[in-house]
Amino acid sequence: MVIPAGKKVKIRENGIDIFEKAKLTGVEMILDNEVTLSLSSTFDELLNFNTNKMMIAGTSLFQAITGKVLSTQFKEMGYRMWTKTDPIKFSVTSTFNMTYSGKKEVLEPMQVLMKLPLPSQKDDGKGIGLLPPGPSILTAMNNDSGRFDRRYSFRSGIFYLESVVIEKAEPTFSAETDSEGFPIWGTIQLDISSLFTATTQDIDKFGKSSYNSEVNKYE
Repeated sequence: MVIPAGKKVKIRENGIDIFEKAKLTGVEMILDNEVTLSLSSTFDELLNFNTNKMMIAGTSLFQAITGKVLSTQFKEMGYRMWTKTDPIKFSVTSTFNMTYSGKKEVLEPMQVLMKLPLPSQKDDGKGIGLLPPGPSILTAMNNDSGRFDRRYSFRSGIFYLESVVIEKAEPTFSAETDSEGFPIWGTIQLDISSLFTATTQDIDKFGKSSYNSEVNKYE
């Protein structure tokens, strides 16, 4: 069966396909769902409630003393000031089906994806504690893959994000198993967001960044 390129999902860690890095061959992550992006900014009122309340109190006092009406309420006072923009957020769902081995075709690929939002223990003798499930702030700002960092990119069809974090993974395994006790199918949903604040330039990259340009960046 020929799978359309737009249905394939590619997640890379520091430029390397996550399945290849796990030494899994022939694994394709296929998109099951429609992709809906969440793009949002937050706007607050220019004058906060306390400031506005003080102005109203002042005009009431002025009116009581002078008998003249003075209003401090104008439509411009409701001006909404931009305070922040959230990262791009979306979810993808993919299903893995067994043809010859539930372990190799279902469990192992899903294990790779299940690890993406989780920290790992630093057990190489060079430190203690947990390594975060994403790049350090210095690595992110320097656009450097880093030696120990986990920097991920995402591509599916026209959608390409150079730096993402996987916030959540929800796997579901079939109750039916093969002769070795491994599930014959599994579905996993990943909640993904861009590493940085969303910008118009991020949207401009959709449909333009090529696979080769992404790979060559790390060569």
